[in-house]
Amino acid sequence: MEEGLRDIHGFYALELPQWILWGLYAIIAAFVFYFIYNRFLKKTQNDSFTLFELTCQHLTELDLNQNSKSFYLSYSELVKSFFQHRLGLDLIDKTADELKPVLISSPMLATESALTLSKIFKKADLAKFARQELAADIKAQDIETTVRIITELEEAVNAEEQRQKQAKLEEAKLT
Repeated sequence: MEEGLRDIHGFYALELPQWILWGLYAIIAAFVFYFIYNRFLKKTQNDSFTLFELTCQHLTELDLNQNSKSFYLSYSELVKSFFQHRLGLDLIDKTADELKPVLISSPMLATESALTLSKIFKKADLAKFARQELAADIKAQDIETTVRIITELEEAVNAEEQRQKQAKLEEAKLT
């Protein structure tokens, strides 16, 4: 008994109503739009702020009433990352004692400012590791001092960048 090839009759086409297909298309389009908005458009809104402006904003938004350990963890992360990105100083994993010579050796930072920052980082280390609680007015004073120091630093860095650009322009004119 030889059987020949059989035609497959078990295949049925699935027909969906037109409104379901348009609904699926709308959902897919919404996901694509959401992705594009979050990836590109929303990002450009935050890019209008400089690192300096964002750091100052985040410092002033720190909650002075939270416990000192949490406050100084956030404070240290903000200030150290600013110095790392703006000056290229690797301060992230350093204690206050290790920070002091690095800050003092920075040519853009005044020695007095470096010493003041190292004192604040010393207080931060005591709050983080020895769980010393500090009053809100001391935290506010530390933020005010830090904002003043990074403002002076930003002005010095911007002036240096301008001098370098000017020197390159003059060098290009000579050639």
